[in-house]
Amino acid sequence: MARSLLRDLRLALSLAVLGLGATTAVFTDLALRHAMETEDGRVLRSEGQKILHLLESQGPLNPSAPESPQVDWWLFDLNGRRIAGSAGATYLTSVPWDAVGSSPSTFQVEHRLYSALVMRTSRGALWVAMDRTPEIQVVNHLRRDLAMLVFAITLLAGILGHLIAKRGLRPLRKIRDETARIEAQGLHHRLDAANFPAELADLVAALNGALGRLEAAFARLEAFSSDLAHELRTPLQNLRSELEGRVLRPPKDANLPEILGSLLEELDRLDGMVEQMLFLARGAAPGSAVVPQPLSAPALLQKAVEFFGPQAEDAGISLTIQSTPDCLIHADPRLLHRAVVNLISNALRHTPAGGRVVLSTIQEDRRTRLLVTDTGEGIPSDLISRLGDRFLRVDEGRARATGGAGLGLAIVKGIMELHRGTFQVESRVGQGTTVTLGFPDPA
Repeated sequence: MARSLLRDLRLALSLAVLGLGATTAVFTDLALRHAMETEDGRVLRSEGQKILHLLESQGPLNPSAPESPQVDWWLFDLNGRRIAGSAGATYLTSVPWDAVGSSPSTFQVEHRLYSALVMRTSRGALWVAMDRTPEIQVVNHLRRDLAMLVFAITLLAGILGHLIAKRGLRPLRKIRDETARIEAQGLHHRLDAANFPAELADLVAALNGALGRLEAAFARLEAFSSDLAHELRTPLQNLRSELEGRVLRPPKDANLPEILGSLLEELDRLDGMVEQMLFLARGAAPGSAVVPQPLSAPALLQKAVEFFGPQAEDAGISLTIQSTPDCLIHADPRLLHRAVVNLISNALRHTPAGGRVVLSTIQEDRRTRLLVTDTGEGIPSDLISRLGDRFLRVDEGRARATGGAGLGLAIVKGIMELHRGTFQVESRVGQGTTVTLGFPDPA
């Protein structure tokens, strides 16, 4: 069962009141009993002194005098023979006088409670006792009344606690109601912190921040969906046109391999675009993680150069490496290879014949930067801040001609985010572009 904050607050207040009430009741009971015992001891000594004084003032002892309304007593001579006592002192025979001293002691005789003490005199010993049963009855009635009072106060505290907690949680219900009215089309709505208590300011700020992030995410998703639909529509229209032309108006000299090859090119373009989008989606998913390991930068770059060497040679572009032999990059090998391949492919695509592409590394304090520099056409300054966005193309015409989907740099940026690294682009139109990948210290 889900926990209820209202129930927890009500229970906590009730338990707190119960604890305080019980503590107060116990303290009151102990204090009252101590006060009664102290008072009984004072009364026993005082009455004992009065009795001794009266006995000494009478001369010859009268066995039945004097009487006290508060205590009963017996007087024994030095030989232990009882020589005087009060009229109602018959119960004193049941008191264990061997355990009684000069300080008051409490004993129970036939369901009644007595306090007794022994006072030594020149004539012998005076046994003094008093019946405390009425006091105990008062204490027991007080205990019962205190228990009933504590129970009533606890019950009342539970009811009041429920009302107070319910009123105190009203701002949370207001937050619930306001957020429940927010829909996907109204993510611009924000909660006004002035309408809530100061204690909920952090919660309101956190909710507003979450709404802002959701609004930005929905905006990016909407733009991405629009761009994706636009990108997929072109190859699909090409396939449809090709198939309709061949089916509705089949040429007599139709070359089937050529037709199938054209269709396969469009299918390859679609397949590549879908594969890139799946990679970006996996990289953006929560919990995505990489396992960096030390990689030799020259060896990695050499494999890339060998792969793109024929393409660069056919295009008349110089593809070289500038890196120290001991340079290491701590990264996921599969993801780093993909990032380098995308950067080289992008650089070759935008570098004219006679240009050059240089792959270099810089290592400072165990931090490594990988640079891909070309002498291509460059990128306008107003587009540099947007590089890494999905479906962004610097040269729309060339991208269409080469089949680029505008996802290469977006994938590179996503790979660097997974590595918690940096992605920077510096470019000048007509002079070239440098893309820098910064990898953090592995320690």
